[in-house]
Order: sequence, then C-alpha cells, then structure tokens
Amino acid sequence: MGDDIDEVRARLNSIVSQLGAAIDFRQGLVGFGSALQHFNIAHHGEAHIHSAFTGDINIFASALDELVITGAFEPGFQAVVVGMSEPMGCRPGAGVCAILSTDERAHINADAPETKADALAALNTRNAVFLGIVNPHEPAVNNDYGPNPGSLSAATGGQVINIGDFRVNP
Repeated sequence: MGDDIDEVRARLNSIVSQLGAAIDFRQGLVGFGSALQHFNIAHHGEAHIHSAFTGDINIFASALDELVITGAFEPGFQAVVVGMSEPMGCRPGAGVCAILSTDERAHINADAPETKADALAALNTRNAVFLGIVNPHEPAVNNDYGPNPGSLSAATGGQVINIGDFRVNP
C-alpha cells in the first residue's frame, strides 16, 4: 500500500469534495493494520475508528491524513464490521456504501476473529453495498472482497476496482 496510499488519499478527498458539493452525505473512516503505538489499539493491526460519520469534509480529510503504512496485519473483515457498527453513527435509513482499500487478503486471527460471514452480516444490517479498492492479482483477495461469487462485493451488488487503476495521475 505504501506506493498507493497517497493516490488513494488524493482520490478519496476528490470524491468527497465532489459529493459534498452535490448531495447531503456523511463519510467516516476506519483504519486497520496499524502498529500498537498508533491510536491506542490493543492488538497489532486492530481496526479502529479514525472518524465517525460526519458531513464535514475537513474532518474526513484530517482522518485520511492520519493513516500510516506499517506493513502490518490487515484484518479487512474486522474493519468492515467496525465500519458498520453503532459507534460510527450511521443515520437511520441512510444509504450506505462501504469502501475498503487494501492490497492484501483479509487476515483473521485470535485478535481479529471476524470472518467474511461476520462482515457480510454487518453490511446487510445497514443494507450496504461493498466497494473494494484492492489488488486483484492475489486470488484470496478476489474470494474475500470480489469479484468472485460469495465475495463481499458480489454478495452486496457492489464491485471491485484495481488499486493500480485508482490513481489520480495514472
């Protein structure tokens, strides 16, 4: 992700700015993969809220700037569950699009036991569509996030975008 994070950050800031000018929407940010010294997490790689849902694009931009690259454990399913959780502050009845950006498969261990079924249940609770910005060259990524049948994007009517194609200046 190290070579992609700045591009993803710039593209997300652009999307948020354009949406903010056109519609009433909220965005939130969950990080994962951080080392223990970041954000007081209890376990290596633990998913954590950077910003609950907000309509303030400056708060979201600041949260994006807090993201760090550690090359750590990436519990993508746990991040989806956290992103759909009550502490995020989702508006009742709001349309939800969960966007996950990663270059690895979803890691699961004793500290991040959330499975694909858990992530899908969380998405279904919010009637959310899943969009993955991922590395499609790793087969496990396609099974976890999409486009393979049973992936989060396939199960929610979403899609995946090759992280290499998600550059502002290709």
